[in-house]
Amino acid sequence: MKNLNIFLTVLLSIFILSCDQSSKEETKEAAEQIGEDLAEMKDSFVETINEKLEALDEKMAKLDEKIENAKDDMKDKFNKQKQELQETRDKLEEKLESVKEATAENWEGLKSSIKKSYSDFEKKINEYLND
Repeated sequence: MKNLNIFLTVLLSIFILSCDQSSKEETKEAAEQIGEDLAEMKDSFVETINEKLEALDEKMAKLDEKIENAKDDMKDKFNKQKQELQETRDKLEEKLESVKEATAENWEGLKSSIKKSYSDFEKKINEYLND
């Protein structure tokens, strides 16, 4: 009977240890999957914003045409607008670069901030083109 108790204790210990190891592996796999999913979301988001920025860059080129065709008294105004747009775009580009370091905890906030910056940038371009 004593041997049976020892055997059952050892068997139970082995079972507990194997369950604990299995849980650790499952947790590790889940964490890796979450990391991969986040990386894919970030890459997709950056790609989408970059495509949209390319379209806005074409609009900025139209502003160059507007400056070129403007009367001298309006060129200063349009050049200031273009400079402001370029600064805004540069800041947006910096935010896009920070996506690489984004964590799961700060991803949503950063994404919202970039979307707002993009929207503001787009509004400014359209406003200046229609000015």
